[in-house]
Amino acid sequence: WGEVRGTVTNLEGRVQQVRPSIDPVGQARPLNGILEDVAFRMGVELGAAKVDEITAEIAHTAPSYAGITADYLTFEAGPEGVVVPIESGRQPLGHIPVHVSVPVVTNRMTLHLAPALYDDGVWNRHAETIAALPRTAQASIHPRDASVIAVREGDAVLIEDTFELPVVLDTEVAVGSISVPFNVTETKGLAATPSVKVDPIRRTP
Repeated sequence: WGEVRGTVTNLEGRVQQVRPSIDPVGQARPLNGILEDVAFRMGVELGAAKVDEITAEIAHTAPSYAGITADYLTFEAGPEGVVVPIESGRQPLGHIPVHVSVPVVTNRMTLHLAPALYDDGVWNRHAETIAALPRTAQASIHPRDASVIAVREGDAVLIEDTFELPVVLDTEVAVGSISVPFNVTETKGLAATPSVKVDPIRRTP
C-alpha cells in the first residue's frame, strides 16, 4: 500500500485516497500498470493506465460510488474521505422486488460473513490486554426471522447441519439473512455460499 496511489474502502463504507509514501523497490510496478501492459500485448486497451481513469470508471459503473471521482476525493471529501453512497449515488440493494409484508416460512437464509473484531489469531491470544476478552462466535439474525424459526436471544441454531452458534437478535441484519464471523474457530470451514440452511436446535428438557 505504501508504494501505490488509489483508494481504499473500509468496513464502514468510507472511501479514502491513498498516496505513495515510499518509492517502489527494484522493478516493482502498480497493478494497474501491469494489467495495462498485458492487455496491450493481447491487442486491447483497458484505459487503466491512470488511477484517475480507474476511479472515474468505478464512479460510472458502481451505483454506490456514483460521483466519487478523484477530484471529489481530493477537493471535497478531504483526508477523512466520505461514506458511500453520497447524494448522487444509491445503494444497489435499496429496492427489494418482493412484497415483504407476507412472511415466507423457510429455513434457508442469505449468508453474510463478516470479520470479528477480536479473532483467534496468535497475536490476540498472546496479548495480555485482550487475551481475556470473549471471542465466542454468534449468529446474528433479524427478530422477524427468529420468530419464524422459533428461536430467541441466547438460543442456538445449526447452520448447514454442522455449525452450532448462539443466536443474537439484531434489527440491523436484513430480513432473511444471517450474519456470522468468518475469522473464529467455531466457523472454520463454513463455505461462503449465497444461501445456507439454518435450523433451530431443540433440546429435550
